[in-house]
Amino acid sequence: MFALGAPAGAVHAREVFGPVVSILPYSGDPAPIVARGGGGLVCALYSEDAAWLEEIVAHIAPHHGRIYVGHPKIELSPGPGTVLAQLVHGGPGRAGGGEELGGKRALAFYLQRVALQGSRSLIQGLAKAGTPG
Repeated sequence: MFALGAPAGAVHAREVFGPVVSILPYSGDPAPIVARGGGGLVCALYSEDAAWLEEIVAHIAPHHGRIYVGHPKIELSPGPGTVLAQLVHGGPGRAGGGEELGGKRALAFYLQRVALQGSRSLIQGLAKAGTPG
């Protein structure tokens, strides 16, 4: 998608939907590079350095819906991009606004919700009227 030698910001100009991986060289703190992406669904980190993981997770968590931390001691895992109904599958910004499109949470997209205030008898009457028959 991007030619070698493309401007450094080019990788952030488009939302690439996968399965795909972006590998970017960096030195120092990678968090500012992650922040430029505008939000991500899933990020996978692989390290045995607990101090580094604590620091990097704290800095990149606001930019992802889910962070998978791989470690040699993990024997069984569905993997970093697996969609599970009980997990958030969507990140901030252009990555879905923090909502997944599967499971119970997705139903909110298809329901109209309203808060009713009034007397008990009025509310009960309205609830009965709205109940199929």
